[in-house]
Amino acid sequence: MKPILSLAISLIFACSWPLLANTTFTYRGSNSDSDVRFQYEFRLMQLALDKTIVEYGNYSLVPSPAMNFSRAIKMSQTQQLSNFFILASYQKKHSNNLNYIPIPAQRGVLGYKLFFTSTQGQAKLLNVSNVAELQQLSILQGQSWHDISILRTNKFNVVTTTNYDGMFEFINQNRADIFPRGVTEFLSEFRLKKKTLPNLILDKKFALHYPFPRFYYTSKKNTAALNRLHKGLLIAWEDGSFIKLWRKFYQESIDSANLSSRVIYNLSNPELNDFSVDIQKYMYSF
Repeated sequence: MKPILSLAISLIFACSWPLLANTTFTYRGSNSDSDVRFQYEFRLMQLALDKTIVEYGNYSLVPSPAMNFSRAIKMSQTQQLSNFFILASYQKKHSNNLNYIPIPAQRGVLGYKLFFTSTQGQAKLLNVSNVAELQQLSILQGQSWHDISILRTNKFNVVTTTNYDGMFEFINQNRADIFPRGVTEFLSEFRLKKKTLPNLILDKKFALHYPFPRFYYTSKKNTAALNRLHKGLLIAWEDGSFIKLWRKFYQESIDSANLSSRVIYNLSNPELNDFSVDIQKYMYSF
């Protein structure tokens, strides 16, 4: 082979190497343009993967098609999407087909729930003075959400529906009394939905709390991808960039919730009865 031709081929392979080494990761895509629930999930994955480029190489991070939670769990088990990670609360049944990274990505803060309600629902809340009276109200949840089992175990009256955007209309029409939303979710949702739903009210008195760590889950076969993301999250925690990102997304909403002034009813999470991993240093408390 002529030296010039040989050099040219070598340069082509050298320039192509980063593309050949590129690893695709998939995060859960949004259900609509107004659905911003998975932005932090994406950005934290991006941060962790950036921290590990030197050791593991380049990557691509792409959204999955829109899907509900049950579908996302099934897709992560089947590996139809490349290195598909979903953020999910701990449930023992997931361990049959999935592995998780033992770092609560949102620091457990989603376990603090504030209430969307309507004018009629607010009138009912004014008469609530204990948890037993709150249990008599109807609580809206998305079908397949883990919160359903927690609330029903704690004797709450749960009604379900399937469409995320439609849940706010559900409350606006007074088809359920309250719609609990995480302390990290309510502010952006209220600002967006209040524009078109005049009967949507944010209760200022009550909150629920239950232990609710959420972890990145993926197929048990994705060992290399899981190890990379785990290492990146640990690096980001140690250098402070994890907390910085968390505060960027959530601090304003947490401050706005004013949890210290609310009546908070603490509930149990039966799924954590067998959970023995020490994650306390990561968890948020106010």
